[in-house]
Amino acid sequence: MDDFQIKVELSKLENQIQELENKQNGVKFNVAILQQSMDKLQQSLEKLLKTLATNLDLWYASTNTNTEKDEDEQTDKSKCH
Repeated sequence: MDDFQIKVELSKLENQIQELENKQNGVKFNVAILQQSMDKLQQSLEKLLKTLATNLDLWYASTNTNTEKDEDEQTDKSKCH
């Protein structure tokens, strides 16, 4: 291999290295965007779970109150008979 061929091959390798570095930077950028999206998704899920828990607590509270009233009414009706 003469000097010219070596320089050509070296140039090809340098271009391949540059392409790989560009790809690597693109991947790093995509990973950063994905991480941000995952963080936002996690925050949204946490909000949703808190809202669901609150709604479930309210539903249980209203169900328990209605059940107690119904039981009292049934007891009162049975006393009448």
